[in-house]
Amino acid sequence: MKWMSKISLALFIVSILSCVGSPVSAAGFATLSLSPGQSNVGEGETFQVFIFAQGNQEAIDTARAYISFDPDFLLATDASLTGGAFPRTSPGSGINNTKGEISIGGFTLGDPLDESGTLATLTFTALKTGTTEIALLPNSHMISNGEERIDTSWLNSVEVMIEDAQAVQEGAGTLSITCDSHPDVNVWYTENSVYCTWEVEGGEKAIESYGVSIDQNPDINPTQEVTTATASLEQYDLGDALWYLHVKGFYEDGTETLTAHYPIHIDTIPPNPIFPTVSLEQAIVGEPVELWFGTTDDGSGIAYYEVAINGGIYIPQTSPFVLTDLEEGTYLFQVGAVDYAGNGMYGSVSTRVYPEGTELDRPVGADKEVSIWKSNQWIFVGAGVIVLLLIGGGIFIAARRHKTISQF
Repeated sequence: MKWMSKISLALFIVSILSCVGSPVSAAGFATLSLSPGQSNVGEGETFQVFIFAQGNQEAIDTARAYISFDPDFLLATDASLTGGAFPRTSPGSGINNTKGEISIGGFTLGDPLDESGTLATLTFTALKTGTTEIALLPNSHMISNGEERIDTSWLNSVEVMIEDAQAVQEGAGTLSITCDSHPDVNVWYTENSVYCTWEVEGGEKAIESYGVSIDQNPDINPTQEVTTATASLEQYDLGDALWYLHVKGFYEDGTETLTAHYPIHIDTIPPNPIFPTVSLEQAIVGEPVELWFGTTDDGSGIAYYEVAINGGIYIPQTSPFVLTDLEEGTYLFQVGAVDYAGNGMYGSVSTRVYPEGTELDRPVGADKEVSIWKSNQWIFVGAGVIVLLLIGGGIFIAARRHKTISQF
């Protein structure tokens, strides 16, 4: 029966995506670990911490790491899946800089992880001097075919020492970068061509040359030198990612400016396909109809959903969107998922509402199906995501204006 198939699908959703944030006891031999790119950083510097996954022959297909940090010392600026072990982003991933929490999850539809691999890369900015800790939490998960296989006793923490900011060399000026193409360092843009300029204020002499590079490393010293006449960079067709432009000034006597780092957020790809569903495709006047929708985005993330009815104006809504007092007629619900760069993905579904007293030829079990929708709402929102995976043939969740802390 149709409602039974939805139950099965819901159970499948629970096994893959619903890694709830409760403590997990040792269930297997798989685990996660943190490794900092550097344990000593200067105030104001940006650095990365890597999350490694050890499968230990447990055939892990889904992983989620919960991380804590002190927001008085650190600002988390990015959390992204890396390494390819879990290439598809799970819903619910994100950063909360108010509470000092990060959740990052991924899964694979390909070969599970038996050995070791990288789950994600976290990027932080050091806010003030002192010693602080970044820790994996015991409600992290490693899932194999729907079963918890993590051994939380091996979860670790790393200590970060934040030192005084690097001093400007005597006689050197201060270099600053401006990007007309991407003017806000916190905003995601669909523009993938970059135009940036820089200048040096102060200093006792003129700059002889600059070192310039653009990559996905937040804190490196650039090596490519350009002439003083070229205090700008123009680069085309950059891929979707968080990029960093690094510029340093060199004086003839060997004096150098401090390196300036400028983040550039690019996301040109819309969210993954969205397939909205309704609790009743045929309804009687007076019956509520629940509209369900959800998808994921592997770049900047989903900013909001919007719904239009019968070609009307799109209005932001959350799922489930419950429609009551519908009059007789046919209703086309158009649902859009919009990411933080402004890319949109749209889908639609319809419902026919009949007059009171109409005898509808509903499938056997339809009444029970409506009850199941009401009592398992959170499950079926995820079920829509899994349907997306199955229909999309494995392209679901693949490369987005503000990837801010609150979106996670």
